[in-house]
Amino acid sequence: MRYVLPPMHTLKTFECVARLHSFTAAAEELHLTISAVSHQIRAIETFYAAKLLRRGAREVTLTQAGEALRDVVVTFLGQLSEVGKALRSISFHRCGFVTPGLGEARLCGRSFVRSRRADRNTNRVTSRQSTVSMNAIVLP
Repeated sequence: MRYVLPPMHTLKTFECVARLHSFTAAAEELHLTISAVSHQIRAIETFYAAKLLRRGAREVTLTQAGEALRDVVVTFLGQLSEVGKALRSISFHRCGFVTPGLGEARLCGRSFVRSRRADRNTNRVTSRQSTVSMNAIVLP
């Protein structure tokens, strides 16, 4: 089955604006500029070809279409979050979990090594085949 959905970041932004009734507050919460929030809201309104928000001088209110979408988006993001928690829990028990500061841990059958050389941290995953640099990867 093929789903036609707007980009996920626009859904998260819409939910935040709908909950806070403010572009400014949503921008602060999402660590975005107000302009970026506005562009994302415009993108989701364009995607659905519907006006979702009424922009006032100090407050944003939802249109009838916006209220309907908000209810679905809140449910969708909540369910997606719960599934993510369950999957991370399963992964934790099956593969192990790596947290910053550990000297060594098991990560899905591979050895994760975190060493400190002078003032530079070097992270790498080693396996029989290769060593993969983890410097660009942010672990939760």
